[in-house]
Amino acid sequence: MIDAPVLLLHGVGLDRTVWDPVIALLAGADVRAPNLPGHGGHLLDGPVALRDLVPDVAVPTHVVGFSLGGMVATRLAADHPELVRSLTLVATVAERSPEEREAVQARLAAAEADLDASFATALAQAKHPDLEPDGDLNTGSAEAQVHEACRPAAVRRGRQGGG
Repeated sequence: MIDAPVLLLHGVGLDRTVWDPVIALLAGADVRAPNLPGHGGHLLDGPVALRDLVPDVAVPTHVVGFSLGGMVATRLAADHPELVRSLTLVATVAERSPEEREAVQARLAAAEADLDASFATALAQAKHPDLEPDGDLNTGSAEAQVHEACRPAAVRRGRQGGG
């Protein structure tokens, strides 16, 4: 039995539904998986700081963060350690240098300009096996299915927030 609520924080460009399989595995637990501001159909009014993305937490909670959600989880733990019973971080960073922030913004601009080319570039840089010689994804691959699943979120996200 899980001894405290669980808070699941998703990554950039995603929404709370990314956690649905995990929530199913935690049946019976008190699980919260909110959409972070600027995600899940919610637009931002302007630039935000990491603290602006931290959801309200009232009691000690097991916090899990993926990517951007990990950064938000870390901010919550730093600001309110008494509310974080445990902290699990998945594929995240603690802090970005100005150069890294600039690179993230450049990737966002490239994705906004041409999402397919942006995905192809990222896969080519990783020398991904599902990238065809012409730069197209092998449409039967799991990565291609993820690409298609993420497309609506990436397109909806637009310039709703930093990365």
